Amino acid sequence: MDASKDKQFVKRIFADLRYFGLFVLLLLAGAWPMGAETITGIAVGMFGGALSFFSLWGVVSLLGSTTKHAGWARFRGFFFFSLFLFKLPILTAMIYYVHGLGPVTGRAFLFGIGMVYLWAVGWAESTKD
Repeated sequence: MDASKDKQFVKRIFADLRYFGLFVLLLLAGAWPMGAETITGIAVGMFGGALSFFSLWGVVSLLGSTTKHAGWARFRGFFFFSLFLFKLPILTAMIYYVHGLGPVTGRAFLFGIGMVYLWAVGWAESTKD
């Protein structure tokens, strides 16, 4: 395969959310031998990372878009702005939760957050022309 076909293949993988779901399942299955604490830490970290990414993406998309539907825009703005403001306390609660489960869970939590952001970078690169 030449370089352009490789780029198209990588773009297709990052653009399709089914591959992300498969990646998550394989990641959690690979962590199975490490124990329930590790799986819980990765899952909570991926959820926290997705929440953080989704709230930031929503606020950025609000700042960069205009809409004709004033009622929907007001609700959307309130939702994303509230989510953006409350993500820090939610992530703090998640950190305290995984810290109480054991020493391995904290590292797994950070790994889960990192995986979400690495996938987000790949997705952003795949959507560029």
